[in-house]
Amino acid sequence: MSESFTPAMERFFHAKRGAYSVVTNDEYNKSQITFVGSEQELVEDFLGSELDQRHGSIAAIQALGIDPDLEYRLFPSGRPIYLTTSYKTNKPRELRLYLRVGQFKPDPGWFWGVFEREGSLWLCEMSPDMLQKINSGLLDPIDRVENLEPEIDDYQFDLNNAKAPDKKKSEVYQYGRDRKVALQALSRARFSCELFPEYPTFVSRSSGNSFMEAHHLIPMKLQDSFEKSLDVLDNICCLNPLSHRMVHFGAYNAFEERLVSIVRLRSDFIRSVGWIEDDVLALYAI
Repeated sequence: MSESFTPAMERFFHAKRGAYSVVTNDEYNKSQITFVGSEQELVEDFLGSELDQRHGSIAAIQALGIDPDLEYRLFPSGRPIYLTTSYKTNKPRELRLYLRVGQFKPDPGWFWGVFEREGSLWLCEMSPDMLQKINSGLLDPIDRVENLEPEIDDYQFDLNNAKAPDKKKSEVYQYGRDRKVALQALSRARFSCELFPEYPTFVSRSSGNSFMEAHHLIPMKLQDSFEKSLDVLDNICCLNPLSHRMVHFGAYNAFEERLVSIVRLRSDFIRSVGWIEDDVLALYAI
């Protein structure tokens, strides 16, 4: 059964109202989700007469001169997608959403949601862990800066120093950041920014390398809520100072496309900690 969005979910997704449920194996294999309970109530109320003649097969709907696809917006980007939405043949009250790879097809066991926002219907997917974090209040629904927590200056400066810091007893920083792991990430990227390599930086006087900073894709501030370490090579991005400030403070649409590429490259790690790609992107879209 579906459930209505909690107040915490409404704030996080900036939704007027919404509903969600888990994707079953059968729904995934058949590439179709049945709107039930509060999901169906929301969609029927929002779409109204647009659903009146959308009954039966795609061919039957097209034969009436009607496009079987309806527009939704995909969270977090807001990109419009078009999916067939119709009542099943011989079951006039069973409303279904037909999934498409490359547009919207959540994996079984993940949650999917439909919600109203800014006069449009949106679709989202999220891991069980992300859902719990949203509802627990662990994530700020408004302030990206609060969620990401700026990477500390000493940590970044020491990464660009040829010598290990001699004023510290340890190379482990706030929230367990390890300088050696970060240096491996910068070296793996060949000291080139993974987000906007065309943006200017400068050469570090000490190391002789381009000055780069380490950014944890899933923020270290959330470490206590994960069993696996977040301070690992696959969770660290090499960014120039301008790109780093952009992901913390800039408009999401300015870097979204590049960030999606970075997230996809780290898909295996993200799923190993119980998240999906959209969970990570949602942190930056706030």
